[in-house]
Amino acid sequence: MDRCQHCEHAVAPEAPYCPACGQPRMLASLLAPRRRPAWQGTAWRAVAAVGLGWFLVVACVAFLRESKALRVARGAIEIGQIQPADAILTRFLGEHPEDDEGLFLASRAAVRLEDLPRTADLRGRLQEEDADRLEELDADIRGALDASIRTRACSAQLLLAFYDETDALGETFHPAVLGAMQQAVRRCLVSEKGSSGGELTMAGLVKRKVDPSFVEETFRVPLRNALDEGRYDEAELLAVEAALISTDAGQAMDPVLSHVRGRVEASVAHLEELCRAISSAPESPDEGGRCFPASPPSLTAVTLDGWGHRLTYQALAPDEDADDSCSPGFELTSLGADGRETDEEDTSPNADITCRFDGRRRLLGLPDSFWRRQP
Repeated sequence: MDRCQHCEHAVAPEAPYCPACGQPRMLASLLAPRRRPAWQGTAWRAVAAVGLGWFLVVACVAFLRESKALRVARGAIEIGQIQPADAILTRFLGEHPEDDEGLFLASRAAVRLEDLPRTADLRGRLQEEDADRLEELDADIRGALDASIRTRACSAQLLLAFYDETDALGETFHPAVLGAMQQAVRRCLVSEKGSSGGELTMAGLVKRKVDPSFVEETFRVPLRNALDEGRYDEAELLAVEAALISTDAGQAMDPVLSHVRGRVEASVAHLEELCRAISSAPESPDEGGRCFPASPPSLTAVTLDGWGHRLTYQALAPDEDADDSCSPGFELTSLGADGRETDEEDTSPNADITCRFDGRRRLLGLPDSFWRRQP
């Protein structure tokens, strides 16, 4: 028995109408869904399984291919093979332009190739895809910029040209670039003594309206180190270079030099006072002429220079017909900061402070005006 689709009443299979509701059964049979053969469902399931399997195979191959390309490129960057890594990443991004790892590695390669406009473009694309990785990338870019600047020759033209190129990266990296430039200029000022490389570089930075405090600090730190280590010739070079850059930069060096200049002034005053005291000693009874002892008089034991060291005393050689024990004059000298005699006069700002008395007049030898109190 069949069932009527309208009232669910039992109906004979050959009955044309439902005996309960009178609905024709022919129309209902035509509207009823046709059953699919059992083999057709099995075939569709097989087709779906094959398609899914093929998709999984393709996806796995693509994943392994991507992973290998990025892995090889990353390894090449780590060992310094930047050109091969960049070529791999360029091809990879051509097929996967939005891959965050590819953009990250390509940015690292581009900055090491000093292609800064491309670095900025890749960084911008990574920011759109995965902004959380920017902190890691920016730290890497800063390190690469620092290395690029440090390895450059002491050439004002090369340093300033690269400094201008970094503008493509934007204000984010400006402080890091300035810091690296500062270190480079210090290195050049020390290693290229007597050259104008550091001076020209700093002048170029000033023209670019860099913060004056940066210019002053560039010279102040190495100047202080040179003074602390007794490298006075280098200290003088740094201070002169700063003054050539700008008046403000030169004046900013005065506080660093003040304590050394104060000791120089004290040494000059003490040496002059001692020289006057010894030369004014009573004349010897020998025909009214002056006679100075060969050994240091007692006054030299209590008079110290600005560094707390004794002033050295040396009697002048007597005339051929004079008594060997009587010298016609003497010379007093301040040995400077180290308190030791040296053949290199530039190891101390005091190397030229002397007072020579030849029996008739006192001759005072002063250090370079640079080491005197500035007006």
